[in-house]
Amino acid sequence: MQFLIAGIIGLMSFIGSLFTRSVSVALEYSAKRLVIIASVVALMATFVAAFYFCNKADN
Repeated sequence: MQFLIAGIIGLMSFIGSLFTRSVSVALEYSAKRLVIIASVVALMATFVAAFYFCNKADN
């Protein structure tokens, strides 16, 4: 009985380890994409604000 419980605990530990690794890889990939998208949006907002203030200064 004790070996069965130890085996189940070991199996659960192994599956949990695989799940944690796969989730961390997926989050790392999505975090890189999120940083790229956020930087592009910030760059576009900066250009729009600069264009607005340049046109406002001419009037």
